Amino acid sequence: MRKLILIVIALVALATNLAAGADQDRRPQRPSLASDASAPKAFVGIGVQVLTDAIRTSLSFTQLGGVLVGQVVPGAPGDIAGVRAGDIVTGVNGVAVASPTDFVAKIGALSVGSAAVLTLWSGGAQRVATATLVARPASLASSSAPPNASSLPPTASCTGPMPATRL
Repeated sequence: MRKLILIVIALVALATNLAAGADQDRRPQRPSLASDASAPKAFVGIGVQVLTDAIRTSLSFTQLGGVLVGQVVPGAPGDIAGVRAGDIVTGVNGVAVASPTDFVAKIGALSVGSAAVLTLWSGGAQRVATATLVARPASLASSSAPPNASSLPPTASCTGPMPATRL
């Protein structure tokens, strides 16, 4: 009788482990950290900052969310797309941007060579700029200073509507 109980316990344990393994096989697989580290990071060349109430008021911007463009790297995809310091980024690929961290996460989730459709508020009007992302310049890995245009790949390009005049 004792052997029978031990066999039943062993079979229950085995069945439980098999069931748990089957559940794990159905879960989506996440890429390993090693593959994430080796993938080139997407770069648009736009430095953003928090859009404070004082800045919102001074720019007559009444919408919620968005981030203020503080700097644009010359020759970077954002510059080529027509993004300028003082613009407000309200969305990336049709999804609202709530904070600088959110903007960085949305750009970081894109791959090199993909398009970033930036919804902007500029000079009192909304417009769209599309930038083709490039690999993050190596100079950014060791320095917090923005790269210059000569450190960018020659394939930086973008498409999208541009304003006829700049206010």
